[in-house]
Amino acid sequence: MVKISIDKLGEVSYENSPKIIDQYGLGNIFILLLILEKIESGELLLTDTVEVNEVIEKEGKDRASIGFKKHDRYSLATLIELQVVTWAPDVSLLLAKLFREKLKKSAQQTINTLLIENKLRENCCKNISGRVKRNDVQQFTINELKFLGEGFSKLTTQTSYYLSLREVYFKENLYKVPSYWSQHEENKNIVWKNNLIHLTHNQLIIVADAEDDLMRDKYLAKILLKEKNEKFYKTNENCQAFDKEDVSITITGDTYPGEWYSNRRTGWDPLKNEGYDYSFKQVKKFFLKSDFNITNLETVLPKDINHSPLKRKKKFVLGGKAKNTLESLKKVGIDLVTLATNHVGDYGSEGVRDTLESLDNYKINRIGSGFSEWESLRPFILETTTQKIVIFNGYWYRRTQYLEYGMYSIDKHLGGNPLSEELCNAITDVKTENKSTKVIVIAHWGVDFMSVNNTQKIWANKLTQAGADLIVGHGPHCLQPVDIINEKDVLYSLGNFVFNSNGEYDTHPYALPYGGILNIKLDNQSARLHLNFIMTDNNRTKFQPKKINKEDFNHILTNFGIDNLNALGWKINYRNLSISKKIW
Repeated sequence: MVKISIDKLGEVSYENSPKIIDQYGLGNIFILLLILEKIESGELLLTDTVEVNEVIEKEGKDRASIGFKKHDRYSLATLIELQVVTWAPDVSLLLAKLFREKLKKSAQQTINTLLIENKLRENCCKNISGRVKRNDVQQFTINELKFLGEGFSKLTTQTSYYLSLREVYFKENLYKVPSYWSQHEENKNIVWKNNLIHLTHNQLIIVADAEDDLMRDKYLAKILLKEKNEKFYKTNENCQAFDKEDVSITITGDTYPGEWYSNRRTGWDPLKNEGYDYSFKQVKKFFLKSDFNITNLETVLPKDINHSPLKRKKKFVLGGKAKNTLESLKKVGIDLVTLATNHVGDYGSEGVRDTLESLDNYKINRIGSGFSEWESLRPFILETTTQKIVIFNGYWYRRTQYLEYGMYSIDKHLGGNPLSEELCNAITDVKTENKSTKVIVIAHWGVDFMSVNNTQKIWANKLTQAGADLIVGHGPHCLQPVDIINEKDVLYSLGNFVFNSNGEYDTHPYALPYGGILNIKLDNQSARLHLNFIMTDNNRTKFQPKKINKEDFNHILTNFGIDNLNALGWKINYRNLSISKKIW
């Protein structure tokens, strides 16, 4: 559980009975503070050097280490730069070795004395590297972090300059602080693991034990922006009301006309030769009797499709033509698109803004991204005369997608909404306000062409515990099975809808080359699911997804498991090649 602390410098308040935050040590943070303090006192010089010994060379086998070679010698200035940016265990040990050689005393013993004198937890620093010790538990609380923050805040401008470093180039490698704030904030930050100490001219802000790098940085963004979360269920925005109780909702998977692929094809191409409506011809019938239709828009609609900051950095940069794409979606009857995907940021913040503006111009509703963090998290609310449905959208956290590609909404950067503790809290808020309100979470998750993985299951558990009544997933470009988690239904992946890639199922024989089209029939206080299936292997359909045949249906049933479907309460409809179930 994340711990957040905000103090005015000079008036830092320590807790009387602080709770344990985490089970690793702070030795690497303490050694940096000690070193910087000794530089200020004149006991250490930035030009001081230290030689790598055999013990520290062996430490280089740790994947978090820099990998120093025995007998190499480095200056204190170089080691401080590496420490602030990487917190590598072998750098921490080299700093401790230099401390001992120059000051003739142990850094570990010095830290131990410091902890005792200031009534801090003595087991918060059992080693200098900060790594977990198997037989010696290390623990820290918010008080140890406040002490460190106060210590760093007292450094002079010249010395504290190092805390503003965001990257360091060392032996042909560029190391960067793994944080959004490394590029967008001038104040001093100490960032390690999922923790952050942020220093302004008059404030000490601490974010500790966040669920990941992204949420650590988002918590700080909210503090700096003084952003207040509004109650979603008290707003009339992003809402559609029906003046009847029997309403039909249809949800599909990944949709992309395929301009990126089209530009790389030779010969016949569905977009160039047939147009944007071609691929929807066989599947638009699924929307005819539906009142409200949802699809996942897995593309950006930039003004300039040929220019992307990720063009030579990311393998697949998916951009589409706004007019052609949205006109086709309107013809099919799409009312709402989900945007929280691994491609929403393919054209940077500008591309996201272009996409949002185009959708608004075409009066197509959207969730999962917005002009602010709050708007990205905001759900869509659908009401009948007897039911209220709140629909959220989120994309699971991937470190590379955040730190390298900027896929998530944070601060002033536009992107997608992540699956997060914050989302879970928003779901719980909705259910707390009115238990009869139903919550649907549309999750973009999973590994391409692979089966359901453990992270999907973990998130399904978290979301249903928070109060989600139904989870509908997509992302891996293949159909995945259904399940029940905490007595709530989970459809792990609907796979593709109209997604005009080159058809990669031949190289992934275990991936189900089908898409699911989910229809939710609301009536009075009840809801019933009808899951239809389409063939989405473009090599077999010539880029026109179509309803499956009996052989395909048997393939799906074998994968899902007939006994498993029966146990989960699904009815198998052999006549129309679908499955159905009442969920509330």
